Amino acid sequence: MIRIVADFLWIAVLLSILLGLLASVVPAIGQSGGLVSAVVGAMAAGMFHGRRTGIVAGAGFAWRAAFAITAAMLALSVIVVEWMRRSGGLPELAGISPAGYALALAAVALLTLLVTRVFFRWGTKLGAAEG
Repeated sequence: MIRIVADFLWIAVLLSILLGLLASVVPAIGQSGGLVSAVVGAMAAGMFHGRRTGIVAGAGFAWRAAFAITAAMLALSVIVVEWMRRSGGLPELAGISPAGYALALAAVALLTLLVTRVFFRWGTKLGAAEG
């Protein structure tokens, strides 16, 4: 499971950084980096797993992988957002109450869980077919 989470994280973080830099040059892209990186990261992690094992992940394993990926992304998000808030990098965060912050994190976690579950399993199908 650690390998799956690591595969997801390096791809998702790299893609988020690249999309953030691209959005500063092309504002029409907006802030779509989070969802795009979750989709691509989950698909790639699933493909890597499918190629390594040669099997398609079952529903239960896909849910466990999605929970692990979501927990890792949530922890990373909390660390980065708190770091940005404390350093003054995002002054708009100062006006958000702790309850609002927790609600936003819960919504992001739920969306990440659902997206990663679907695209991780799809990635394992593609990876197993290639391997």
